[in-house]
Amino acid sequence: MHKNTPLDIPEIRLIVASYLKKPDLANCLRVCRAWYEAMLPVVWKETTIDCGPGGKSLQKGPLPDILQARRFLVKTLHIADYPARYPFTCPALHTLNLSPREYRNRRHLGSNPGVYPSLFLDLNTSIVKLHLTGMDKFVQPGLWKALVRLIHLKEMHLSISDVLEEDMNRFWTLFQQLAILQLSEVEFISEALILAKEAVFPQMRVLGLTKIMGMSPEDQLALLRRCPYLQELEWHPCIDAMHFVPWVVEAIATGSWSRLEGVSTITQAEEDQVQVLDSLERATKITIRNPFNNRFESMAFHSLERHFTTLVELNLSDCPKMASTMFRDILCSCPRLISLSGHEVLAKDIVNGGPWACLSLKKMKFRPLFSDEGQREALQPLILKRLSNLKRLEELAIGAILGIHAVPSLTLTFQLQNGLDLLSSLERLEYLTMDSQRLDFEDVEWMIDYWEELVQIRGHLNPNPDIGNQLKDMLLSSGIKTTTT
Repeated sequence: MHKNTPLDIPEIRLIVASYLKKPDLANCLRVCRAWYEAMLPVVWKETTIDCGPGGKSLQKGPLPDILQARRFLVKTLHIADYPARYPFTCPALHTLNLSPREYRNRRHLGSNPGVYPSLFLDLNTSIVKLHLTGMDKFVQPGLWKALVRLIHLKEMHLSISDVLEEDMNRFWTLFQQLAILQLSEVEFISEALILAKEAVFPQMRVLGLTKIMGMSPEDQLALLRRCPYLQELEWHPCIDAMHFVPWVVEAIATGSWSRLEGVSTITQAEEDQVQVLDSLERATKITIRNPFNNRFESMAFHSLERHFTTLVELNLSDCPKMASTMFRDILCSCPRLISLSGHEVLAKDIVNGGPWACLSLKKMKFRPLFSDEGQREALQPLILKRLSNLKRLEELAIGAILGIHAVPSLTLTFQLQNGLDLLSSLERLEYLTMDSQRLDFEDVEWMIDYWEELVQIRGHLNPNPDIGNQLKDMLLSSGIKTTTT
């Protein structure tokens, strides 16, 4: 006689499934028919397809015929491939991330319009969130026509792309529909950028303009002002438009966006930083970039302190002259942080502070500095022990991401002999970036065994090329990519 257990309840199985990674879910499919029916939607809910450079090797994800058979279950789809290979509808598709391979090389296009992204978009009008990369003028016939037909679209991220003259009206039509729009390295190849004076976009909540070409800084600021209910604003101009930075700072400081909670922009002086931070009633996301003097000083920090209890994301990585004690105080005082990026931080300041409050961190970037080998040997275990408390951490960048090439003995090292095993609690870690290391085989084996979610390591693994290549092969055989900085 069958004895019922909690796992016989479908809702309980779904809760269990939410904690499993795909290999484990695949094993669950083999338990019985009930488990198969419960787990299959979870397996296919988010699907990634990447055929590698040229689309001919390193196939990752299901083949087209298999995807077509399961298309009703797919809700989030990442495609780094030719969309022409997937000429079918995914009825429940909510989020699409599309970055076609080698589209900039025209020989891959031929005369078949099916290779363009517009065909796939026309077949999937249920999309609500869309990320598009590499949509330049050579590969986008019909793109904007397809975009305006996505009547449910509310969020779009467009990068390394062009907006042609004939597409401007469609661009503005889409602009009126979106609540979130991020444009990065987009060029407007058009003479018709002027908006009607009465045009206002009250539905826009998040707007980012980064390195926009073909649209003057005046027009960019005018566009920002036409979105009065922005909650998040990002503006990073091209180098020749830096003299417009004070205009944007003044617009923020004078309350042009009364609901603003998130700001990512360039500042020229500490006074600009103070104005921006003081003008926000409640800050949740802050990125300060100061390419002029790289500073973030006491007055600005005092203004930032007012938001410590509400901050969720903080990026000060472009302020390398910020005092280490400031970074320490942020770690100890911001309980809601899930993303924190800094620069160089004195190791002694990290360990001398109180307990870290930001235990919900998922993403952390900084570089601890040791004065000498003795200090590194004494303080590294203390730093690793603090890092071990960040059990939700998914991305950890220590040094190399900052473009710094340091002496390995004076940076944090990821070796068992130096306390690597203290980080066994970081079970969710997916991405690790580090300065040049001297890893051995046992160190890499430990990472593979204990960091089961790890998908990529960035940095030099070993100064010996032969050993380094062998370590890369070990990681690749476990599905972990490696790149050097």
